[in-house]
Amino acid sequence: LIERKNKPYDEIVDRIGWNISNLIEDGATVGLHVGRIFNAVADHLKNKKNLGIVTHVVSDWAIDLINSGAISLDRSRFNGGLITASYCYGSRALYEYVDRNPIFEFYPIARLSNPFVVRRIQSLIGIVNVKKIDISGESVIFHSGDNLITGYESKLGFAVAATISKKGKAIVALNSVDKQGRSNIVIKHDCDVENPHSTLGVVKYIVTEYGVANLFGKSIRERALAMIDIAHPDHREDLLNQAKAHNYVYADQIYVARHAAHYPALLETRKSLKDGLEIKIRPIKTSDEDMMRRLFYNFSDESKYFRYFASKPIMPHKEMQKYVSIDYEDVLSVVAIVEKGRNERIIAEARYAYDKKTDAYEVAFIVDEEFQGKGVATFLFNYLTKIACDRGIKWFIAYVLPRNEAMLKVFEKSKIKITRSYDVDAFTLHFNLAQTDVDREAAVTK
Repeated sequence: LIERKNKPYDEIVDRIGWNISNLIEDGATVGLHVGRIFNAVADHLKNKKNLGIVTHVVSDWAIDLINSGAISLDRSRFNGGLITASYCYGSRALYEYVDRNPIFEFYPIARLSNPFVVRRIQSLIGIVNVKKIDISGESVIFHSGDNLITGYESKLGFAVAATISKKGKAIVALNSVDKQGRSNIVIKHDCDVENPHSTLGVVKYIVTEYGVANLFGKSIRERALAMIDIAHPDHREDLLNQAKAHNYVYADQIYVARHAAHYPALLETRKSLKDGLEIKIRPIKTSDEDMMRRLFYNFSDESKYFRYFASKPIMPHKEMQKYVSIDYEDVLSVVAIVEKGRNERIIAEARYAYDKKTDAYEVAFIVDEEFQGKGVATFLFNYLTKIACDRGIKWFIAYVLPRNEAMLKVFEKSKIKITRSYDVDAFTLHFNLAQTDVDREAAVTK
């Protein structure tokens, strides 16, 4: 039997694997294949539960996944449980492990890679590793070793199946740069020297070591900004300039590469709230402009007045792009996101910003009225407080209208020493973070 040496992967591939693993939930069925990226993904899936595997090829990662307990032995194979594949390619130890092992079953590749056969599996995750991708996410260059019937085309077949599977996800993974340091995210491919392949519009997520871009249901402008966010920092400004030249983004689009390069990915987390509400929390990005504008237009006139202290009927691009372009130091904003179907929606935003006049950080937040009363605001405020304390910030300040009772209640429930004063038509609240005893474990539960 042909054996494959299991080569170690570097920190970049490890980070890609970690980013992909965060998109995979317990109970999912994953299409892992052969290669370092898939080894990295598998290593980060060992703490998951009730997983299944459907793929065209099994490699050595299967042994560790089974031994870790991540692969459920109780799930029906028909529903994506256990490990179903077409063939093995790995070490002698893998072949001996698979031999007469009932966890594994093998079927013809024509059956397994047929999207209309495997789409019955819920929460199917299709992962495609590529060499290069265009900024729309619609066209890729695959690795030369994948130019086989059981390579890229089979991976794409699983990605198509994942797209039409209930709660499924199609993911494309790649390094942000090649060995020569050139960007693997390009405005468009050079068809004279390259042979691009279509993703058939099925891809939802693009993953590099710098993060995840959700492209589903996005315009070309939104896609371009999201892709620039996960490109290598050395290439982001050049990609933005090219995108402007092709009219993919507005000519006045703001994108400060040095700020984006300091995006605090470690602040990303998840939280379960009242009534089974699951939210994802992360720092705001430049590419969130349109979702933030949708959030703005969901608010009543009263909610807008509470937040901006003035009548504000519209939020133009020019103003919103400045609002979402932050440095993550003097200004930090976090958003709460819910997934509905295959779409993401921002339902709340909280931020603090340094005010030289008061030598304090002004804090404010707003929650979509549909999701008020579920603990979103309380969690966001506690989370901002935790971040501020970790960064050595001593004072918060907030300006609140007397009629904004909901916001006042959130502040009053906090474990922070507050002094209150009244000026003109609003309360001014000073929060002494140096004397607070914030329960940080309760504030953030990953």
